[in-house]
Amino acid sequence: MIRHCHQCSGKPCRSRTGSPSNHFRTRAALVAGVAEWIARRELGDAGAPEITTRDEFVGALTRMIEVRSGPLAARTRARYALFLEADDDALRPLREQRTGMEAWVRSILARLGGDAAARNTTFLMAAGDGLLLHRLTVDPDAPIDDVVTRAIDAALQH
Repeated sequence: MIRHCHQCSGKPCRSRTGSPSNHFRTRAALVAGVAEWIARRELGDAGAPEITTRDEFVGALTRMIEVRSGPLAARTRARYALFLEADDDALRPLREQRTGMEAWVRSILARLGGDAAARNTTFLMAAGDGLLLHRLTVDPDAPIDDVVTRAIDAALQH
């Protein structure tokens, strides 16, 4: 879809009113628009609940991975494709969303395990990303809860 719209944009064509080529005149603008749309949707999906226990944290991360690798898998794949292909300006909304998620995870780790646990934010996020990518590409039925539990427990250990 992106390449087709890019080929049409800026040239006379018979695209209907409301088509992507009428809103995004260049491929870069279209990619940026898609990235922003994905970031807005993912922030809304997260709902970022207030987490006060390890079990709540395990449950929240498990549900996020279930949804992003299940019903919202196509959107997750699109986000990964954008990360690999888009320029820095187009990626800004996705990076900002990622920064917010990282701050949320860091604050929960700090609350549950102190500063030492908060320093494991990158580890925990990488474990979650790895599991998500694994479910999207290799094994859509890979267990989530056990992996998330182990990663959180490891992050909370000093």
